[in-house]
Amino acid sequence: MGGARTVGPGLIAARALAEATCQSGTPATALKPASGGGRAKRVQLSQSQIPACAEERGGVTCIPAACREGWDVAPRATTAGAAGPVESVPAGAEQFPSWVTLPSCEALQRCPDMQGWPSHLASVCSTETVLMHCLRQLPPPADPSTVGTVSTEYVSSPFETTFMSVIDKEFNDQPPTICTVQDRFAALVANWVHRSEAAWGKPASMSVSDASVMDGWAEDNSQPFSLFRSTVTMPDGTKHTSGRMIEPVAGLLRHPWASRGGTTTSWCKGEGAGRSLYDHRYVVLDSPRDPTFHLRYPGRKVFVDLGATTFGDRPIESRVTTIGDARTYEDMFGDMGVRFDLKMGWEVRNFKVSEFYANVGKYAGDLVGRTCQAIREAQPLPGHMDNALELLAQIWRPGDYFVFKLDIDNRPVEEAFMRMVMDKCPHVVAELIYEEHCNVPELVASSWRTVEGVRELKYGSALKRFHKLREMGIRSHFWV
Repeated sequence: MGGARTVGPGLIAARALAEATCQSGTPATALKPASGGGRAKRVQLSQSQIPACAEERGGVTCIPAACREGWDVAPRATTAGAAGPVESVPAGAEQFPSWVTLPSCEALQRCPDMQGWPSHLASVCSTETVLMHCLRQLPPPADPSTVGTVSTEYVSSPFETTFMSVIDKEFNDQPPTICTVQDRFAALVANWVHRSEAAWGKPASMSVSDASVMDGWAEDNSQPFSLFRSTVTMPDGTKHTSGRMIEPVAGLLRHPWASRGGTTTSWCKGEGAGRSLYDHRYVVLDSPRDPTFHLRYPGRKVFVDLGATTFGDRPIESRVTTIGDARTYEDMFGDMGVRFDLKMGWEVRNFKVSEFYANVGKYAGDLVGRTCQAIREAQPLPGHMDNALELLAQIWRPGDYFVFKLDIDNRPVEEAFMRMVMDKCPHVVAELIYEEHCNVPELVASSWRTVEGVRELKYGSALKRFHKLREMGIRSHFWV
């Protein structure tokens, strides 16, 4: 077996180039500090900053859902303004387009029941969208003089390279079962499972500092993990390098020893009892325990969750993983040492808002003020106020660590967001978690049989896309 190396671009340079495609062509200065304090007030927007399709509702200028003019909007015939105080100005607010700073017309008409919502969202209804209000919780970005230039190299392990080759060449991207191939590598898979599960108690164990070890990674046939090798060149010219392992693009797209529903017997060859279908411990996330993490990401930490209806009310020490549960990701990244400055969630299905935030408060009181979960439909349409990636693109600055989780069981919408990640905004996403519904026969039979079109998307095609994401510098993970 032999691995493969992909030298990524210098991410700061690449992100600066890609950022131009993610920004509005129209400046917006809708928010300015009020005199005599840190509070801010809305000021009148110029004609060029108001989309022609904006409407007036009760004396408030708003953006209707049908407004689909994108970022470069036609100027409006008359001057319009939006009144009302706001609590603070997020860093970089002067670059926000008007479709972010103006409220949604639908939000004005259908204000949600605010009972049980935390105080930092209490004024959202009638004046702001939930998510714009959330952006004001962000701290300032990192001082540019402290941010280095980052270059990455993705090194596929020999296991990953060989596994993908077998899927491609022997099975034309679609084996009869995934275990047909995974079981050929049972010893390497066992190495993967034992080491990744143990790493959740000691995340530093998944980092490599020895240059000679990193140099030989692609030729180490005993190594199941692939590697992100990062070099940070600081403003003073000093260089810092480390390698952070990541689970291979291989296997069931779940825990390799996942068990069949209602049993403890794993689909593929394993040791002992099978693991839960929702066991996340096969994944290797980035971590502040890595020697260069704080140099790569000295800025804000933001988690965006598209598709979560609950926050589990479990003992604080519990690490049970359940589907659609925002608590799962707080546990996972918390175990890695990551503290998010802001967590934003979109969920189209109604959920018990007061219960959600009550459970967040039980988990960690200060997390309530850093969490914004909205009953809103995420939209990939250009210029839409619920386009999560465009919002992130507007606030991203070098040094920020943004995690994007996508699992809304709506394939056209999911695919549109994935195209945005790859084609427009790869610089925005540091870590990606996506439930790719493809033809994994084991999962189709047990969980995905009702998902439209799941059998038409070949398993090997999904592997190739995730491999490509990693080559672009994004730590991509199949759903956990």
